[in-house]
Amino acid sequence: MTTRYTFFTVFSLGITIAAAQPTITNSDIPVPGDVFLRGDCGYLDPGPGGADQFWDLSALNCTNPSGDTWLDPASTGSGNLFPAATVAETVNQQTV
Repeated sequence: MTTRYTFFTVFSLGITIAAAQPTITNSDIPVPGDVFLRGDCGYLDPGPGGADQFWDLSALNCTNPSGDTWLDPASTGSGNLFPAATVAETVNQQTV
């Protein structure tokens, strides 16, 4: 009887973990022209969590804003070194 419960518990955990895997598709991958903005922000308590919550983060104070831009690798000086690349990224105006 204990073996049956152990199997059920392990099987249930396996399904839960497998269901938690995100699925990454082409729409999740950046394309040339995409820009991601970021900055250094202090902590702001968003309030309680749960369903149907709306958080007002307008008081968030961020410094050092910067943007990462995705480019066509052919437009960089080293794109020929990575012939299979589909995007290149600039961080603080430096291609990485």
